[in-house]
Amino acid sequence: MSKNKSAMKRLKTSSKDNLRHKTRKSALATYEKNYRDAIESGDVDASTKLLTILFSNFDKALKVNTVTRNRVNRKKSNLAKLLANLKKTS
Repeated sequence: MSKNKSAMKRLKTSSKDNLRHKTRKSALATYEKNYRDAIESGDVDASTKLLTILFSNFDKALKVNTVTRNRVNRKKSNLAKLLANLKKTS
């Protein structure tokens, strides 16, 4: 381990960032799970509300570089397709 002052500071900030990213990714996974549960139960209103919340959280995570742009776009597309299919079958 380096005794360099900048290396020590970088270690400290990177561990804080790691914790922040970990909590944000966990929250995204929880929102996505709740959304998929609402889709499976067939509740269109709840699914629509959860989708807007999920999109907002994905955009916020993208803004602070927690997740990559391609992943956000892919997730948003796939989750929107689920809702579209639910509305089509209802």
